Amino acid sequence: MKKKRNRNHGYFRILYARNGKLKAEFWLLLIVIFALALRLYFFVGLNWSDDVAYVSIANEILAGNYHPTYPNAMRLMIVYPIAFFYLLFGIGTFSAVLYPLLTSLLSIVLIFYFGKKLFNEKIALLAALLLAFYPLDVNYSTWAMGDVPLSFFASFSVLLFIFVEYYKNKISKNKSRLLLLFSGIFLGASYLIKLLGLLPLLFFLTFIAIKFITTRKFNKNYFFILFGFLIVFLIEASLYTVILDDPFNFK
Repeated sequence: MKKKRNRNHGYFRILYARNGKLKAEFWLLLIVIFALALRLYFFVGLNWSDDVAYVSIANEILAGNYHPTYPNAMRLMIVYPIAFFYLLFGIGTFSAVLYPLLTSLLSIVLIFYFGKKLFNEKIALLAALLLAFYPLDVNYSTWAMGDVPLSFFASFSVLLFIFVEYYKNKISKNKSRLLLLFSGIFLGASYLIKLLGLLPLLFFLTFIAIKFITTRKFNKNYFFILFGFLIVFLIEASLYTVILDDPFNFK
């Protein structure tokens, strides 16, 4: 009698968990593919708003004529990534929107993995699916604006902080410090998009203040958020020093 082939064998073994069910990552992959198709179907491109200024500034960066002396030009984490994709794939509409498109898709992956860690796979997949067809995210994901990247970096910053608090008794001090350092770096990245990117700072300060009032204890590891942010701030100041001979761009 011919034996029934075990579906966990062969090339598709990686898709299955030990219980024989498809892994959550497989469904996540389908969600990301669906999200990408949806975003390409509702492709925006240039919409004659601030995006026109950003792509123009990206061209200036490549041409060596960049002078960050007005607000749009000072949004470094918008204009430099666009210039980077211009350098890789050439100047064009699709290259201009690759940055928000990629951060939109990465946000889906991000929310899945943190949802899985903090709750369970079902909640993680539901959160990823909801973000996949969230109208504002779909709309802004192929528009050369900073809203989706800002959302990604700010969310990453906050979720790292929550992760450290949630698993504070399960992870080492060094790992906690490293994660908080990256939380500060991502906070800095969102700040380099818009000043609104500093909004997570209000969450951090409120949480830390409430925790201190209720426990009368202060975790010195929180300073690593500040250290991470200062790394980004110093990079920004160094860039302004090289270009404008003014680290704080006050001229």
